[in-house]
Amino acid sequence: MKAQDLLIALINANGEPQGVENIDGAFDHGSVAKNTYTLREVFFTQVVCLSTDDQSSFIKSLALYEQTVGGLGSVTLLPQMLEIVDDSDHTLFDWVLANTNSCNYFAGGAKSFAELQRFKELRNARVKAIQDREAQRENEAKIRRAKKASSNLINAINRGDIKAVKGLLLKGASTDTLSDDGLLAVDFAEKSGYSEIAELIKNWNNKP
Repeated sequence: MKAQDLLIALINANGEPQGVENIDGAFDHGSVAKNTYTLREVFFTQVVCLSTDDQSSFIKSLALYEQTVGGLGSVTLLPQMLEIVDDSDHTLFDWVLANTNSCNYFAGGAKSFAELQRFKELRNARVKAIQDREAQRENEAKIRRAKKASSNLINAINRGDIKAVKGLLLKGASTDTLSDDGLLAVDFAEKSGYSEIAELIKNWNNKP
């Protein structure tokens, strides 16, 4: 069925089940999927230019046409169509959700625009809570790594192991770590004769 013919037939059906059921291909899944797919040809060029009443008839009839086969799931054009027609108060969207299954794939069981928004808010809140918990776990793990690295810093300096010192600093070891005799790490390195290590520690907090 040509896109133009289907567009006219859907508008003329006026959102009435009986009229929609007489449109060519109704009740045959393959035909409904194929016919509605052709509507892409008139997606922006004609549907957007229809009067408000004709847009309403078209959307309702399209939803009912898909409903004759139980809906088309993810391949339905309805969500995109609803974005370009005059439906600022979501009346059409609510009608589709309340009277058909044609947008269920996208609506997740919601029966109104307001309910769909609540579902989205709850989902977003759950996602954020998961992200926050993960961020907290990562931060706690980072703190534990830094604490352990700090506890090993003085020993690495005492051995003169500059590679180990750098590795511990990369893990978050604090340059304010004190030796047993109360010296800062940089002072302990200088006292121990490891000027290169002292220079590394001194410049660490200023590194780019």
